[in-house]
Amino acid sequence: MEPIRTAIIGAGKMGGIHAKVYGKLEQARLVAVVDADPVKAQNLAKQHHCKVLTDPKELIGQVDAVTISAPTVAHKNLAELLISNRIPVLIEKPLAASVEEGRRIVELSKQYNTVVAVGHSERCNPVVQAMKRLHIEPMFIEATRVSPYPFRSMDIGVVLDVMIHDIDIILSLANSPVKSVEAVGVNVIADHEDICNARITFENGCIANITASRLALKTERKVRIFSRQAYLSLNYQSKEGIVIKTDPNVDVVK
Repeated sequence: MEPIRTAIIGAGKMGGIHAKVYGKLEQARLVAVVDADPVKAQNLAKQHHCKVLTDPKELIGQVDAVTISAPTVAHKNLAELLISNRIPVLIEKPLAASVEEGRRIVELSKQYNTVVAVGHSERCNPVVQAMKRLHIEPMFIEATRVSPYPFRSMDIGVVLDVMIHDIDIILSLANSPVKSVEAVGVNVIADHEDICNARITFENGCIANITASRLALKTERKVRIFSRQAYLSLNYQSKEGIVIKTDPNVDVVK
């Protein structure tokens, strides 16, 4: 079987990561890198021995799938171009810059029966996979995701940049409609929030407290989960954690 012809739109940090992965997949072949900055595109394409393009329209008819790792504000227009030509896309998170744009991408995917995937890579973290196998019913979740300023993704705030990972996982764990959201954010360096704390209450009673910052002195990605079945303390960064399960006789102590 012929390898899948792939391309990267956006030759920044994430584009480089996706290009490296494509290079390791036997079933895929990276054929082009697209970026408005020809120097950045050339540098990445040279590493992977593929073509350099500056106009995404040149990909039509030349590729079977595309990764969109351009700035978030460009996601919708790029997705429209590719999906309308029935080219499957993997879009780096966040899916779009707004709810309306995100819904538009989903509508296009259905309209053209074309696959759209989003790069929520934290779902694949071994500790997340292990946590889901426990089938717990969380009552309280406390998540922290902080790091030094990355000097990238400056077109969006810390919520869409990194907190979105925790929101995605927490929505899956709570498995309940959202009842209310309270949040506060502050922009210190960029035009968007650099620090945010959010409290999400779900209809089943679960409460999640999430803190995200890109102004910390060190990187930390942790979550603590309290449930009747177990207590979990997980470190996404080191991919390790602690699980303390409820003793079978705990019900006698009331």
